[in-house]
Amino acid sequence: MAASDSWFRSKDFLRSVQSFHDAFARQPAGKITEAKRLHKEYMDRIEGELRKLGICVRIEYTGSTYEGTKVAKSQQDYDLEFDVMVIVDCSGSAVEVESLSGLPGFAKLKIVEKASTVEKKRSVFGVVEGGYLNAEKTARKFYGAMYSLIQSCPDLKENISVRNHGPATQIDVYTVTTEGKREFFYSVDVVPTYETKTGERYVAKPIKGEKNPNQFAWRRSFSIEEKAKLVAADSNNTCRKKVLRTLKVIRSREPCLDQLTSYHLKTALFHEMDKGEDWKEDMFGQRLMGVLYQLEKRLSEKNLPHYFLGKQVNLLQAMSDVSIDNMTGRLKSFRNSESKMKKVLAVN
Repeated sequence: MAASDSWFRSKDFLRSVQSFHDAFARQPAGKITEAKRLHKEYMDRIEGELRKLGICVRIEYTGSTYEGTKVAKSQQDYDLEFDVMVIVDCSGSAVEVESLSGLPGFAKLKIVEKASTVEKKRSVFGVVEGGYLNAEKTARKFYGAMYSLIQSCPDLKENISVRNHGPATQIDVYTVTTEGKREFFYSVDVVPTYETKTGERYVAKPIKGEKNPNQFAWRRSFSIEEKAKLVAADSNNTCRKKVLRTLKVIRSREPCLDQLTSYHLKTALFHEMDKGEDWKEDMFGQRLMGVLYQLEKRLSEKNLPHYFLGKQVNLLQAMSDVSIDNMTGRLKSFRNSESKMKKVLAVN
């Protein structure tokens, strides 16, 4: 950014950013704590049942709620949601990864049954065709297993509904109010995940933009690594997660930026974090502008590299040039105009 852009270094701008964050981007801490308690209680029960069925070895809690970057949609809508990875039990088989040509980050998963009858307890969960896991059919099979599990447990069935949510199985959790009314509380996306001996994890997420997606394509997931990076990010009274929460709110209030996903914002933050800047609380305004400029720069280049996979995966590839140019112009206007940026950050 140009050295003459000194206004975003002022205390006045810092106060504006802080006020905006406090008004719109704070985590709904009380509700999240209550939801996490109930979520852990239910998932412990579900994990136990999945283990009995030989489907999983453990579960992993991921997503923005556990990363500390969740923001409410409004004061009335907390939009509470969780993400859970069910790590599939592959103890009786070996999972071999075969890269897909021209599709970095995606692979076919070959299931090789172990020869030892002592070591081999049961076949791996999933739909295997020609030795390879079918991602689409495995996701459907997992939904069926989850639906049957919930239906077989009266106490879970009473408060949980299950539905198909693409590659994930979504469970909606309800509570009963003091008036006896059944009320939606939060949702959970549960995704079957296959883990290799080297620690790589793959989920049944389809290739974006494909009209006829490859049913055998599994996407490598970095959700656990992303969570670890964000959980450790602000151990010394810094503002990284505040910046991401603020960016999410700005994105949701700016129609021109609606094609930017939370993953785009998170990736831009990770790239900016690697620059070695000062992230102390009193640098909140400057770091927010730094990530906005990071986004502007990547958009102008029409290339936002995946943080973990690098330049071989461009997260902007599916966007049109017109959309990218419009977003670039809007972000540039924030940087070039103090009045426009303060209008974006207006609390009243």
